[in-house]
Amino acid sequence: MIQKQFADQLIEYDKVATELAYSALPLEIGCSCNICRNFSAAISYIPSDVHIFLREIGIDPAKPASISDIGFEVNPGWCMGFYHIVGNYLEGDDYGHPVEHKIADGFQIGFTRSITFLPNVFPRPVLEMGFSFKMPWVLETTSI
Repeated sequence: MIQKQFADQLIEYDKVATELAYSALPLEIGCSCNICRNFSAAISYIPSDVHIFLREIGIDPAKPASISDIGFEVNPGWCMGFYHIVGNYLEGDDYGHPVEHKIADGFQIGFTRSITFLPNVFPRPVLEMGFSFKMPWVLETTSI
């Protein structure tokens, strides 16, 4: 396990086990709503620093466990979601939402022990990484 500090949060993770779990997941998100379809289409627009960070801890950026918008009518483009990581939460405040751990401009993360929507391909222990970011709208349709 590799240990990594994020402000007041210390986690440890198994990059190889996380990569193996993601490789067992289907390529598509599994939801056909416009937010999820747009996320899939816009994944290549996420800053390269974010792609590098996610790959360093074993996450496939195209396979989030959940995606939702943050009031597109009020904050166009903002979305949030979470990924799972094989690892442990060691110390610090437990955040169920993204906080001030900025990976790139407009991309924040936070870790929690509270696990939801966990696919059965993930071995234990598991932690959840919430994220929020401004996602470009790339679908032809403008409705969400």
